[in-house]
Amino acid sequence: MKEYFLSVCRSDIPISSNIRSHYKKTDLRDAYSVLLPNSATDDPERLARHLHENPAPWFHTLLRIRDLLVAPLGIKTSRQFERDAKQQKRDHISFFLIFSCYRHEIVYGLDDVHLDFRASVLVVPPSADSPCRKLVAVTVVKCHNSLGRLYIRLIAPFHKLAVIGGLRQAAKIGWPAI
Repeated sequence: MKEYFLSVCRSDIPISSNIRSHYKKTDLRDAYSVLLPNSATDDPERLARHLHENPAPWFHTLLRIRDLLVAPLGIKTSRQFERDAKQQKRDHISFFLIFSCYRHEIVYGLDDVHLDFRASVLVVPPSADSPCRKLVAVTVVKCHNSLGRLYIRLIAPFHKLAVIGGLRQAAKIGWPAI
């Protein structure tokens, strides 16, 4: 894999992203992009599944620590979210519910007592600024209370590392083919 396909950049949320309409006001909003090779699929659901099936090597340890810390606060663990999705027979990616699918974007996330979380994987076509397609991973969070705002302040640096690390790891392994 060429090094430039492993480079992850912070980016603006593209105007074409449907996730922009989910919340008027957010407590966290970010986007990171990585170039997609010509051989990679345009299917955002396949790309999102690949991303979540191949996280950074340390991600599951971090998630276990998160689950241990939040359970006593009444915040659902990742296992509880995944169990709920299966019981409700809802489409999901990892423990995130799928909210909407479009030709070039999938929006998924979770709602809990402290906050609502939405993420998307968007495929952006080549442009004058970039001759390659890009995968843009977007996150928006709306907090419901002070617990949610505290949680976001504490988790934001780890969120950033998880997204960047996940994009690099998924690119390193190689994106699903057309």
